[in-house]
Parts: sequence; structure tokens; C-alpha cells
Amino acid sequence: MNIIIGEENAREVDSRYIVLELDTIRISKEIDPIKTYCLIEEITLDLIFNLVQNCELHKNLIKNYRLKNWKFCLNALEHLKGQWNQELDSFYDSLESRILEYQKKDPGPEWNGIIDKF
Repeated sequence: MNIIIGEENAREVDSRYIVLELDTIRISKEIDPIKTYCLIEEITLDLIFNLVQNCELHKNLIKNYRLKNWKFCLNALEHLKGQWNQELDSFYDSLESRILEYQKKDPGPEWNGIIDKF
């Protein structure tokens, strides 16, 4: 990924670019969590054919991740890896690693998908 932005910036550019939600991160106990987004700068001809489906699948991946629907997520990741000119593959790999760990050890009922970075 070349460009990662916050929610406010995402709203400003989402009419001109493909903007996909990534993780929600908390950097301090005193600060509200921040949703992060990536901006897809270049849409090649081969991406155009599946653009709507891939955007929707990515959106559902994030939604189901927060719902702990690991099976859906792993299936979605299989289809999404390699898309977006492979710009999101490092994110998808990281998400897959987390999901595989969560399958081994459930994160518990209080888990909300937010990643603490403090």
C-alpha cells in the first residue's frame, strides 16, 4: 500500500479514488480508535472487470472480521489476494495471520476488532 489515510481524508477523496477500509487502531487509552483506509491510486484494465465485486468483497471481509466470522474471512482473502495490483497483499497476509491465531485462541466476547498499538 502506498497511501494510508484516516477517516476524514477518506471522505474527502472517496469520490475520486477507490478507498478501502483497513484496520481500526487505538494508539492510546486516552484517544478514540482511528479507522484507517488505503487509497488505490492505479486501476488497471484487468481490475476494472471485477472492481465492484472486489470492493464489495473487501467491505464484507472487514465487516465479517469484526463479527469473528473467520471462515468467511479466509475464503474472501483467497479471492482478494493478488487483486488491487497486489497493493493490499501485505495487509491481507497480516489479517490472515491474525485470523489463524484467533481460530486457535478465541479473542473473547469483549473483542471488537480494534488493534491496540500502545
